[in-house]
Amino acid sequence: MSLQAAIVPYALRALKLALQPRVPVAVQRALSAAALCATPLPRGAAREWQNLGGVRCERLRRRDARPRRCILYLHGGGYVIGSPATHRTVTVRLALQTDADVIVPDYRLAPEHPYPAALDDALQVWRALRDGGRSADDIIVAGDSAGGGLALSLVLALRDRGEALPTAVATISPWVDLALTGDSVQARAARDPLITPACGTHWSALYRGAARADDPGCSPLYAGLAGLPPLLVHVGSEEVIYDDAQRLVAKARAAGVAVTLREYPGLWHDFHLQAGLLPEAGVAVAEIATFCRVSWNDEGARRSAA
Repeated sequence: MSLQAAIVPYALRALKLALQPRVPVAVQRALSAAALCATPLPRGAAREWQNLGGVRCERLRRRDARPRRCILYLHGGGYVIGSPATHRTVTVRLALQTDADVIVPDYRLAPEHPYPAALDDALQVWRALRDGGRSADDIIVAGDSAGGGLALSLVLALRDRGEALPTAVATISPWVDLALTGDSVQARAARDPLITPACGTHWSALYRGAARADDPGCSPLYAGLAGLPPLLVHVGSEEVIYDDAQRLVAKARAAGVAVTLREYPGLWHDFHLQAGLLPEAGVAVAEIATFCRVSWNDEGARRSAA
């Protein structure tokens, strides 16, 4: 572990105190935005806002590029906080390192818009990309934390509706069990410097609304996973939802899905957001970019062989 990796958790613990059920959602949103939105756009990157299927989306790309390929990235935040701006440390790096468009929906948040609003928005953006001429083979769906769970919910919804699937799915610290039944929820509660079990339970209730915690639509761990495209899962060893990633990987492999699991010792939930501050985070984001490039090349090779 680097020196930065030893220091950063102390700064995160201040944000952790704000992400508690007793703190109003509006305050949580403001404090998380203040903590995560200060990163300037790197030289060589461009961004703009687009309306896709009625959903406001941020588009990130390499300046002067006109990419054919696209990453549909769903940001985390427990379905309650977060925005395209809070996750730009990750998304802009993916754009620069893959030479792809990175589309980040500003999907509706709970509690104002409970499940299935976020999923409905993700579906609308996917269909708008397809209607705009994007091939499913040219799209990778990605996301972190709740966005990782939402990425899987989106792809499962597409599969169940008989629609074309993306080339691959890449997830960071995916939250796939809103019932919070993993042993790590309590076992790592003191070790994760960002998320607490109480926070997860509160956000789960706000997002689910009338849905059960084990409803496969919002907790993809409880869905059948057969037929999914290749899946990448990143997880830190200190995460409260460490077991979400481990159980997802085991179930996906049992269903015949090609899965790549990357575990980062000593690191915490969604540490990729510290890219630019934490060397390990920059390396992890670069590994996701490599996964995307390899997935597209492999898909291109399969199409050529056919």
